[in-house]
Amino acid sequence: MKLDLTLSHHLAGEALSFSWDSDTGTLTGPDADRARRMVERAEGKVTLPTWPTIEVPDPLHDPASLALIFAGFGYELSPELEILLPELTDDLPTDAVA
Repeated sequence: MKLDLTLSHHLAGEALSFSWDSDTGTLTGPDADRARRMVERAEGKVTLPTWPTIEVPDPLHDPASLALIFAGFGYELSPELEILLPELTDDLPTDAVA
């Protein structure tokens, strides 16, 4: 899957613009280096404000994982990424606090 993405940040208002190819795991474009650093900084996991920590083992190849990382960094997801988010309510442990 190849996507051209422009994501805006909820608080900072800054946009992140890059192209992503999930088959090759490559990020290209004006903000590709910044996007790649965010993926690396996630270190295979994402913590969202109202959810427990979620494992994202291969975000450059897995669309749901990439979507979770940028959501975790506070970016508003494009419709192409938003529909790829997993249903988190089904996976919450019974002792999790939401």
